[in-house]
Amino acid sequence: MKLYYKAVDDKIKADYNKQMRQIDNILQEEKNRVNEEVKLQMKKETIEIEKTEKNRDKVLKLKEESFQSNSKASACLIQALEVMHEEVKDILTRNLKTNLNEIEDHKSRELQKCLGKYYNRFERVQYKLQQWMNAAEAALLTGSSLFPHNSRMKISTSLCTFSYPPQEVTKTNSEP
Repeated sequence: MKLYYKAVDDKIKADYNKQMRQIDNILQEEKNRVNEEVKLQMKKETIEIEKTEKNRDKVLKLKEESFQSNSKASACLIQALEVMHEEVKDILTRNLKTNLNEIEDHKSRELQKCLGKYYNRFERVQYKLQQWMNAAEAALLTGSSLFPHNSRMKISTSLCTFSYPPQEVTKTNSEP
């Protein structure tokens, strides 16, 4: 039973670690995607600015504004992704703890059932042993035997000693 629950615990923890790695990978992929989108957006805006504006100072100023706004948007998106990432990690951690607690409760209930069965068996064996000891005590007090073959064996043994005289005694009687 112990090995079974250890295997279940290990499986749950392995799944948890796998999900955490997947979530970390997804976060990294999404951050990379946001950064790529920001770069593309900045290139598009730069091309558009250069097409429409001829004044070099104004072009630089508009490029800087574009860079600032895209950087802020990127930072906001990445922050939102990180917040969602942390929320998902918290949910997974709570689920892990809940699952491990449920398994521990189930294990405790199973153990209690087994202990209850063994205790009941022990009680029955103890009761039968007590009955047997009481019967043996009563038999000793009354002089009877618990086992019928014991009394027959005693009788037959005692009859054998009376019916056959020892060999040495016979030899002494035959020699005058």
